[in-house]
Amino acid sequence: MASIHGFFALGGAASGSGSTDAEESVIALESAVDMEGEKAFSKGVLFARAGRADRAIRALESARLSPIPALTTRALEEMAKICMGKGDFPQAREYGILRYDKLQGKEYSSAYLVEQNEYAICTGLDLGTSSIGECIAIAIYHPESGMIGLAHVDVRTEEESVGAFLAEFPSGVLSVTIIGGNSKDELLTVSVSNKEKVLRAVLARAEVELTDRTLDVAHPSAFVITKDGVIVDDSIPVKGIELRHVRGALSTFSTSPRPLRKAYELKGDIIEEAELRIPEQVIREVSPYFKVEEGELMKRLSPTGTEISTFTVHEALALKNYIESVAC
Repeated sequence: MASIHGFFALGGAASGSGSTDAEESVIALESAVDMEGEKAFSKGVLFARAGRADRAIRALESARLSPIPALTTRALEEMAKICMGKGDFPQAREYGILRYDKLQGKEYSSAYLVEQNEYAICTGLDLGTSSIGECIAIAIYHPESGMIGLAHVDVRTEEESVGAFLAEFPSGVLSVTIIGGNSKDELLTVSVSNKEKVLRAVLARAEVELTDRTLDVAHPSAFVITKDGVIVDDSIPVKGIELRHVRGALSTFSTSPRPLRKAYELKGDIIEEAELRIPEQVIREVSPYFKVEEGELMKRLSPTGTEISTFTVHEALALKNYIESVAC
């Protein structure tokens, strides 16, 4: 652990010896933090192998706080495996989903989540979306009014509702950025279809300044549009996520075309999640998942415990719990 002490020694020298020493001080501190994280990660793995699950989780919790993204995701992956092994399936799912989010970018604390097949329009707030994949996200800024908007369009989103989303903005120039689509062979057809649907709706609107970032391998999986209309790549929205998995289930288990769903209601300066209505068709589609024991379902869909972020299990169980709570 000489690195920590080395940092303070270098820091004392840096105050009067130029930027080189200051840069070395920063490097020493980053190295020390990384070593601490790696040390905690190694401890966690050893505890897990020894069957000390609780001690392993505590060590890995420390490792996942590392500023090194790769170390954070490795720690979360191990934590998911440990929880799977001891039958704590809800916590395993949470760690798996956290891992998936971390792979997409950093948390953006002021941004509200817009889920798949949802849209939101507001002023003075930040909006964001994630897990874009073969979907197309539409980010809009109306400079004259300061309004921003975000929609996450998937293969079953009705084209007319995309046009209706754009029509909610007042006349004048719209700055529109479209992001998403997967150029891999097996997903290319769906991606192109989604893009064409979005483009028809966007280009039907007069006075559009369009930035097209679709079907680009470099496009982000998650991003935020700020209240000033700035796109921040690789950013995860963390507000409005209380019913995230229930809202996600509405898309995952929908098998027929449906309009974009409004994610939030604005009441003055207050933003509230819009009312959730669960279609009977969605309940029918998800009901088979309710009949399988949770642990068996988890193992069937994610046998290694590392791809729990497929979300299917989590969304099915979240929807089941939500339906039961509403019925009470």
